[in-house]
Amino acid sequence: MAKAETMFFGKAPKKRRKFQLKWAKLLHFLFLFALTLLILEMSWLYLANLFQKAVVARVGVIEKGAWMEVLLLREEQLVTAPVAGRMTMLIKSGTRIPRNEIIAWLDTNEKSREKNLEISAATLELYKQYQELMQDEIAQKKDLERIRNNIAWWSEHSGHNISDPDLELLKQEKERVLRTIQKILPQERQIRQKLKPVLNRWRFITSEQAGYFSLATDGWEKRLQPAAFESLTEDDFKRDYPSKKPGNYVKAGEVIGKLIHPFKQLVAVKVHPEQAGRVKKGDLWRLKTKNGWVEAPVTYLKKINGQPVIAGVEIPLTATDLTLPRQGRMFIVYQKVTGVAIPVQALYQQADLSYCVRIVKGSSYREQIVQVLASDGSKAIVTGIEAGTTVISR
Repeated sequence: MAKAETMFFGKAPKKRRKFQLKWAKLLHFLFLFALTLLILEMSWLYLANLFQKAVVARVGVIEKGAWMEVLLLREEQLVTAPVAGRMTMLIKSGTRIPRNEIIAWLDTNEKSREKNLEISAATLELYKQYQELMQDEIAQKKDLERIRNNIAWWSEHSGHNISDPDLELLKQEKERVLRTIQKILPQERQIRQKLKPVLNRWRFITSEQAGYFSLATDGWEKRLQPAAFESLTEDDFKRDYPSKKPGNYVKAGEVIGKLIHPFKQLVAVKVHPEQAGRVKKGDLWRLKTKNGWVEAPVTYLKKINGQPVIAGVEIPLTATDLTLPRQGRMFIVYQKVTGVAIPVQALYQQADLSYCVRIVKGSSYREQIVQVLASDGSKAIVTGIEAGTTVISR
């Protein structure tokens, strides 16, 4: 009996220890599992916060631009040779010259073997004086004709309250003009006599107007002027415009260059709506030229089938290189958006494809719907928040 009791009471503690050991292992496993979950959660939060930062929205600008096809439309006047001969140029291409400037001279002696003959500066200056006298004579004769017509009209209507003093003033003006002409003619003859040996062999080519002289021409100077903007087609941008220059010997009537009006130049731009968006008159563009950036509004706009196809922008002639071909490519900034700027990583797209930002609020945040006006890939201009707002960016 004592032995049985000993056995019974001896086995009970062993079972209890085994049961306690199982519970200890289970609790240890649950603790490790909870610790693992906690570590994973903290790691995820750490990694998530590692790539997030708070940024302050600022006022910013986004510009969009592209290389576009352009045509340069200018007021141009062709310069031709009056006679055949060997030509010597005096003006370099791209030089701005006044009216009546000597551009070149022609040696009309075809049999002469002499080359590189020079005309002295004094002879050139004498010819300029001769030319000015001739033009002054022409102007005075036109004025004289006008005065004579007025005198004839006033004399015919002398019975219609026309005073004699007025008629007398016209007669005095007529006498003054006649005296001026009589003074010009002897000077003109004298200079012409001095220039006779030169004029018998050489002919001078002078500028009929002020402007920039260009030795290169493409044959489209009369057709592609600013007034021709409305008649432009897309084919004008596809055409080639090879430049050509005259040789040393020119024929009578041959083009030797052109004079470009110094003020007005129209840049016709072929617009791709899918690239530049909707273009309208008044849009302020920035054009990159040889001498830097030029800012100018879109002044002209031509639509085909309801879509803007060709835009016209006026820029100073001095901004571009006169040696450039008529057709080319120019980098144009066609859009400039100013507003509240944030990183694109601060934008979160929602299920309805709208965008929102997460505004910092204490230790948390709240979402705010925004509208994206423009984006350049790194920052976005948005509405819906104000400058100075702190948002979360990834």
